[in-house]
Amino acid sequence: MLPFFTTVLVAATYGSWAAASPVHARGDSYSDLVTKIKSAMEASIRTSWEQGTAAGAIIEVENPEYSVFADTPFQFNGQVPIASLQFALSAAVRQTADGRLSQNINDALDGAALDGASAGSAVLMGSFTHTENASFWQQSADAELNYILTKVPRTSTGALSHRADTKQYWADGVYMGPPFLAYYGAVTKNQSLLQLAYDNCRLYRDALLQPGPTGKLWAHIYDDGNKTWVDLGLWGTGNAWAALGMIRVAATIERSCFEGFMKNQTNNLVAWVKEILDGEFAALTPQELVPDYVIG
Repeated sequence: MLPFFTTVLVAATYGSWAAASPVHARGDSYSDLVTKIKSAMEASIRTSWEQGTAAGAIIEVENPEYSVFADTPFQFNGQVPIASLQFALSAAVRQTADGRLSQNINDALDGAALDGASAGSAVLMGSFTHTENASFWQQSADAELNYILTKVPRTSTGALSHRADTKQYWADGVYMGPPFLAYYGAVTKNQSLLQLAYDNCRLYRDALLQPGPTGKLWAHIYDDGNKTWVDLGLWGTGNAWAALGMIRVAATIERSCFEGFMKNQTNNLVAWVKEILDGEFAALTPQELVPDYVIG
């Protein structure tokens, strides 16, 4: 089934993208730039976090109606998101026995507990947009969820560790894990998973937030096992990971059936994203660029 499935997705991609992509509707210069960036991204994918990040980007560019920022992202609208499902398929067929998606892109030894989950939303999306293979998509997403809930180490506060063999907070982890938990909760109408996604954003912020010269920003890595900082630097990209992860969780909650019961959570998430943006934009270089490290 899967070889045929792969062939269908590959064969259909170009025609579907050229005919229907919202990128093409926005003008040649813009679409040319996006095409170049997209090609470079596809050529460079090597690790689990890159696979999941690429899948999320493709959904927003090629199939924005299924992005968590759309009005009704958890409903099939009659259009199969072929480009996005290609990335999801790659993540699923490279899933390791423990449930982590995309791990077999290299050697399955990257040590990350949450990176594979970054492709989880795209995989679960297949369960309601490509229903002839719904069980395949669902089983793959279930295995990733089971890994997170039963095998990922927990820190002393109960947060999910970003690493599989130690108990560490990484700012990156807020993009990798919580958005998938929230997405799964929204699709399956499980408020506990939405709350778990929020709680991990909160716990990671509690652990990593630091007073910087331009405002409160997140340090990169804290080892909860030995209570030491691995990277106390205020990394610009790490703060971007955290901000995008939190705004994805907030958007997912707002588009779920539990939106009315979780307004405090979404308000907090939005405030925490603004906190990061305020600190980062106050640190812009004379060229109006975000520095690699505000401190570090």
